[in-house]
Amino acid sequence: MLEAIKAETGDDPKEFLKRLVRLAIDTKEPALLRIIMDRWLPPLKSEDPLVNVDVPKDAPLGEKGTAVFAAIAGGEITPAQGATMIGALSNIAKIIEFTEFENRLGALERAARGEAVETVAEVRQAFEKRAPVSVDAAPPPDTAAPTPYRQSGEAEA
Repeated sequence: MLEAIKAETGDDPKEFLKRLVRLAIDTKEPALLRIIMDRWLPPLKSEDPLVNVDVPKDAPLGEKGTAVFAAIAGGEITPAQGATMIGALSNIAKIIEFTEFENRLGALERAARGEAVETVAEVRQAFEKRAPVSVDAAPPPDTAAPTPYRQSGEAEA
């Protein structure tokens, strides 16, 4: 049946759609009409209007979050809009945290291999976070390390 309508209407999509709607109405097929309408008009989605919260661009994330909460409390934005903004700030904080961790770890690994570290900040980060005792370090000579295999009451050799 669709091929017959397409043959009659040719390549004109508007005429084809008109014929389909007329067919759905004439045959009293609500399912066909619903399918046509669903394809023709997509379902409506709610959209929040764009909002602007006055915060300096270079402000720390904490200040930005405080400004968002103030905008919610002042009725400038809805709680849903505020939650979206706070979620975005939280994601930015996670990205910054991960990037800093990755940079510090890379600097420590380069410093451990004896490679040059690129910036003074990387050197400071690498050596401030470094463990003070090496794995291969022997105990100081004045303290004897306990032997795990000595039985209690056994004399030292």
